[in-house]
Amino acid sequence: MIPFERLKDVRTMQDLRVEKARLRYEALMAEKDLSDSLRAVGKVVTFFTLFRRAAGGARYAYGVVSRLSGFFSGLFGKKSKKEKAGKETEPEVVSY
Repeated sequence: MIPFERLKDVRTMQDLRVEKARLRYEALMAEKDLSDSLRAVGKVVTFFTLFRRAAGGARYAYGVVSRLSGFFSGLFGKKSKKEKAGKETEPEVVSY
């Protein structure tokens, strides 16, 4: 819809034609900007970029799980090693 302030300046048919042409030009420029933006998005979002982002996310998740498992195995693994070290004795050497 045309703002009322712009219509105040329209006095003749020529003014109306000029206003109509200006509105068409603004619409074409907006459409061009929109299509340029969509083309830019199309260039950025490809199969390979999506695959690379998914692989990066999987690599990050694997790193987190790996660190957590290392932390917990270190936490609980030391207790079992200490228990084993206390129970195990050196084999007796029998000499004849």
